[in-house]
Amino acid sequence: MRVLGIDPGLRVTGFSILELKRSKMSLLAYGTIRPESKDVISKRLNYLFVELIKVIKELSPEVLAIEDSFYSKNVKSAMTLGQARAALILSA
Repeated sequence: MRVLGIDPGLRVTGFSILELKRSKMSLLAYGTIRPESKDVISKRLNYLFVELIKVIKELSPEVLAIEDSFYSKNVKSAMTLGQARAALILSA
């Protein structure tokens, strides 16, 4: 089984692919997706969506694990993180 793990963010999204074979786990790939910080949010969300699709097509994970949003005093940053999570979940 291949698991895609994602740590979402609008500036930097981290990902890894773990593979479990016969009770042995190995790291197949890892990396970051970094949209241009000067771009508008809609463009950065689309970039996350497109780039994660490329990762999925190349590495064929079967399961997605994505970090959940945490509660914060800054509502605006929590909302934008939610948008990033949504774009990444849609790509999967």
